[in-house]
Amino acid sequence: MAFRIIILGLVFIATWVILWLPWMIETWRNPSSPYGLKSVIERIFPTHRGLFQDKVASFWCVLHNFIKLDRLFPQHQLVLITTIVTLIASAPACVNLYTRPTPRNFILAQFAVSMSFLLFSFHVHEKQILCPLIFFGLAFPELKHFFSVFVLVSNFSMLRLYTIEKNILTYRALTIGYQYLAKQIEGIALKGFKLSHTAKVAGQDEGENIQRKSGIVIYNESYKLNISE
Repeated sequence: MAFRIIILGLVFIATWVILWLPWMIETWRNPSSPYGLKSVIERIFPTHRGLFQDKVASFWCVLHNFIKLDRLFPQHQLVLITTIVTLIASAPACVNLYTRPTPRNFILAQFAVSMSFLLFSFHVHEKQILCPLIFFGLAFPELKHFFSVFVLVSNFSMLRLYTIEKNILTYRALTIGYQYLAKQIEGIALKGFKLSHTAKVAGQDEGENIQRKSGIVIYNESYKLNISE
């Protein structure tokens, strides 16, 4: 077990170094380069920007309609507040994964953490919804009929972004097309389920009939044996 953990750790570190190597080389060549590590980190953690992006579907955007946090707290305190709230929201799923480490709980924790970052992190982007969308489809097979609804809601949450980039027509066409395709696939899946269920029931009935006939034959044979004795 320890050997596997060490191997996973080494693979993770090697992957991280390979991904960051171009910016590390650029920073080593020119520490003041606008394409170095600092610029990447500032884009990943845009703490120099506002609490939330324009009309993004986050908790802070909704709360801003009632309480103007940016007028009550300075920038560094807002970053601290959002970090604490995000960690608190992510903690239950992480604790559940630690106490019950199963593949399902692992995907469930990824869904919960990604949703926590979407709703509570500092200056989240609209496209962050794609992460919990992927994990929702993987973690909840029993709720697969709600997946298309979750896709529509996630897509609608980016409506403001589509409006700014003038993609409303594309948004409407793809939404209608996806809904039609999802209904067709769902119908095929349900039909296959009904057929398999019918075959299973028929197989069970046939097995019960065979057992019943076998029991009758055995009973008749034993009855004849008793009569002959």
